[in-house]
Amino acid sequence: MTTATLSDLRALESELRRAVSGEVRFDATSKALYSTDASLYSIPPVGVVLPRSAEDVQTVVTLCVQAGVAVLPRGGGTSLAGQTVNHAVVLDFTRHMRGVSRTTMLAFAYKLGMAAERRWKRIRGLDQLGKLIEGVHFQDGSAVETSVGTAA
Repeated sequence: MTTATLSDLRALESELRRAVSGEVRFDATSKALYSTDASLYSIPPVGVVLPRSAEDVQTVVTLCVQAGVAVLPRGGGTSLAGQTVNHAVVLDFTRHMRGVSRTTMLAFAYKLGMAAERRWKRIRGLDQLGKLIEGVHFQDGSAVETSVGTAA
């Protein structure tokens, strides 16, 4: 939990608005929307940032560390045990940073031992990632359902 004072949090908000190209939300409505996930927990965040780039993420982390405020990366908010809520600055990657970059995919493919260079294409979402690695006999621990069907 943060030990920052209200004036520290206002200063952090101001710095984030100045330094980040993505959206910075410290309003009551955004805090209410991000205070819950699929679990029973409800913890309002300090604020929410929707980064547009890796540089935005680095800036948010740096400024939050300097202010003594926790950072919480959030994806779909589907946690069943409260992992996506906390008194922290929430980084929501779902608006602007949904794609998996070529570098990330090649690193992932390398770990799987695939020659993905010849099959490369820009990936958007779990469904297309699943199609790209089809036949590799890989299954993550969650085996989540995607928008086009169920996981194997």
